Amino acid sequence: MARHSFRQERQRQVLRHSNLLWVSSLALGLVCTTVHPGRPDALVVAGLVAVLALAGLAVSRFGLVWQDRYPRFRAMPAVVVVTVLQSSVWGYEAHYGGLCLTLSIAYVGLAAIALYAYWRALLAAWGPVMMLPIFVGPPLPAETLIDVHLPLMSLVLLGAWQGHLMARRATRRALVNKRLNALLVRNRDRLEATVQERTRALNRSNERLQEEVVLRKQVNQSLIKHEEQMNLAMTASGIGFWDWDITARRVYHSDQHRFFGQVTKAEDGGDLIDKVHPEDRGRVKRALSAHLTRRSDFYHARYRLLTGDDTEPVWLEDSGKVIERSPTGQAVRMVGTRRDISADMRQREELSLSASLFNNSSDGVFVLGRDQCFRTANRMFSQIVGMQKSQLLGRDLFSVMPTHQSQHIAKALFNNGRWHGDLVIRIGGSRRIQVLLTLTAVRSKDRSISHFLGICQDLSQRYNGLIPTDKDAYDALTGVYNRRFFQELLAGFHQHDPLLPDHYAIAILNLDDFAALNRHVGTTVGDQLLRDVAARLTNQNDPLRWVARLGGDRFGLFLEYEGDRCSLEECLTTLLEEVARPMLIDDQVVSLTASIGVCRVQSDNIDTLLTLAQQAMIQASATGGNGINYHAAYPPGLPQLSEAWALELREALAGQVLHLEFWPRTRLVGGRLEGVDARVIWHHPVYGRLESEVLLSMASSVGMGPALQRWCLQQSCTEAVRWQREGCETVRLSLRLASNQLDDENFVEQVAAMLAHTGLASDALELVVTESQLMADVTHIRSVLDKLSRLGVHLVLGDFGGGQSSLSHLKHVPVNALSLAPTLVREAVSAGQQPVLKAVIEMAHSLNLAVIASPVEQPAQLRLLKDLGCDIAQGGLVSQSMKADTLLALVQQRHQTHLAVSPIRVH
Repeated sequence: MARHSFRQERQRQVLRHSNLLWVSSLALGLVCTTVHPGRPDALVVAGLVAVLALAGLAVSRFGLVWQDRYPRFRAMPAVVVVTVLQSSVWGYEAHYGGLCLTLSIAYVGLAAIALYAYWRALLAAWGPVMMLPIFVGPPLPAETLIDVHLPLMSLVLLGAWQGHLMARRATRRALVNKRLNALLVRNRDRLEATVQERTRALNRSNERLQEEVVLRKQVNQSLIKHEEQMNLAMTASGIGFWDWDITARRVYHSDQHRFFGQVTKAEDGGDLIDKVHPEDRGRVKRALSAHLTRRSDFYHARYRLLTGDDTEPVWLEDSGKVIERSPTGQAVRMVGTRRDISADMRQREELSLSASLFNNSSDGVFVLGRDQCFRTANRMFSQIVGMQKSQLLGRDLFSVMPTHQSQHIAKALFNNGRWHGDLVIRIGGSRRIQVLLTLTAVRSKDRSISHFLGICQDLSQRYNGLIPTDKDAYDALTGVYNRRFFQELLAGFHQHDPLLPDHYAIAILNLDDFAALNRHVGTTVGDQLLRDVAARLTNQNDPLRWVARLGGDRFGLFLEYEGDRCSLEECLTTLLEEVARPMLIDDQVVSLTASIGVCRVQSDNIDTLLTLAQQAMIQASATGGNGINYHAAYPPGLPQLSEAWALELREALAGQVLHLEFWPRTRLVGGRLEGVDARVIWHHPVYGRLESEVLLSMASSVGMGPALQRWCLQQSCTEAVRWQREGCETVRLSLRLASNQLDDENFVEQVAAMLAHTGLASDALELVVTESQLMADVTHIRSVLDKLSRLGVHLVLGDFGGGQSSLSHLKHVPVNALSLAPTLVREAVSAGQQPVLKAVIEMAHSLNLAVIASPVEQPAQLRLLKDLGCDIAQGGLVSQSMKADTLLALVQQRHQTHLAVSPIRVH
């Protein structure tokens, strides 16, 4: 591009200055023609000079125009041609010598001036003038050539060359200067634009900065104001602040003097644990460790400070949270608040003592509202009137304690604010007891009545000896209630109408490894341990209502937490801590831990509360003990019990997706197959295998319980008929009944219709009713069993030994066999209660009842049952569950209904 511009500039200079050459050539030609007018070629030469001069002028004129219009246009070839022609004319004129030679040399000089920018054009003008006089005849004389022509032409050429070089350099400098000027102008404009843009941007930034400064001032003022307000609020509420730099081991404490009684540097590297009371250090460390390791969302701890005098302990409450962690997850910084709760803890202790006095009083104590309806009551009052606290709440006093003196008492309370006297009240609709009742009005500051306080003493216990003051309701070793009384409490849930949801819980507390400890320290110390544990349990407050010893090292707990699950969790945790507190017995320090299994009371698990709590307790023990485990109504991950679930279950029933599995039962003598238990199973495509108990419970929760139960009865009878046709007439089918089936007035008719429809013999069907179901309504259940017995159905009383049935009831119930409670078999081996199991088996045999043990899982259990004369066994040691076709093929393969009883499973 630079070379192209340089060539254009040289061409422009040649075209601009060549006009001088053309005009001068014309003038010199006229002079030369005028000097030699007699020459024969004068006119021709003059004409040629004129024509070429005009041609040169035209080339120069239009060459400049076209070069401006077309930058790539090249006019130099035309200039060179015109120059060659014109120079040839002057070379011809030069051979005449004299003035023409002088004019020709002058022409070359003018060409050197006009064509200095283009060397080729210069040579085109110099060459012909130099050569033609030498070769065109007649040539110039030698003297003229040597003395004049050649020296002058050489000087002109040398001058022209030097001029050309100077012009060339000048042109280049001019172009460079021109480009530099253009670049300078362009850069200047660009710089000015940039400066203007930067100036505008700087102005905008200054404006934003000014706005931010104003905003910062406002924010700072607001923060200062809020900080002052927060400091005032924290000071007024007694709250302090702390900031812990964990990596640097420095803690900033605000208001140290108020909390710690001393003033140190603002950043104190001391360890807080050193200031905590030794009895509280473990709890503080556990809470802090749980939060630092992300096992809790917040750190929260209450603790006492070490004090050097006998003053009241200083209680502090810390709350905090980690606000910064390292890339590896390690806590780096933690902040929190601190509060002096000494007054709150003293008030809490007073409230706890008051609550303990209220709940553990030997008299019945209750509080009524202004409307004389129950607001609360202690456990003794609940025991006197035979109602749970939840049944009392909201009820009128005289609907709970009906008496003919009700109007007299109400009038005395209105006039005097107090009534005291003996009453005879009806309990349970028919039973009458004598009580000493004291009612006192509690008035507010404006002297209006806000509550009524009542104290009730059961005088009939003194004079008539009515239980639970008799020794049959108490455990002889520990003095707490026994298993029978505890089961009566649980049976009382059947009378709750309605049963409050999420209100009660039943728990079983088992001492971890107590059998080994008892062998080590001796039975005397072991008995004292049980007494001490029982005392610690009974000293607890709400929500713990009743404590009973169920046998061995197991205690039953009746809790009324009234929907407050935090209080339930706190109470159970306190029980574990109380049990774990070291005991000093005969100069021996003994430490224990316990496992607690909890089952919340629901309308569908009243009959199995102890069993479910026992299962939860066993799981807690299996995970290492010293813990709490809640029985879940359903296994984790099961579907929500909704209409969609009910629809899916209904489709499964209609589509024959469900199937039955059977658990064989064999006789211990001879190993003959006695019967099978039928259980419904659903292999759900999403939730996997759903067992019978879970499936029936879930179906009942969505109103599909009766439909599923009818399906089980029909499918079981159909399979049993098929077995009979295959030659297995002696195989008896066993089904466990649910409470709702026994309550159904048409249940017996449904069984009869099903037997008739399927063609199953009535003695091939066995129905199991549990002991708790029987005792819930003995009269009604016995009438149902009588009807079933008249049909010829085989009847079994299940879970015997785990409830409260008496021998008098058992004599009048038309059952053919007893099924032992699993705990009875398990405790006979693990707890050494063989005499109890033996007595139960002998009693059943005396009544001509067969005895069934299930589940039998250990060889020791099997040997013990054989030795004690048990008739039938069932469980994993005998056989696992199997489908109908598998069971039938196994029986046919042996050619008789016989299964060998051995520690090896049959499949």
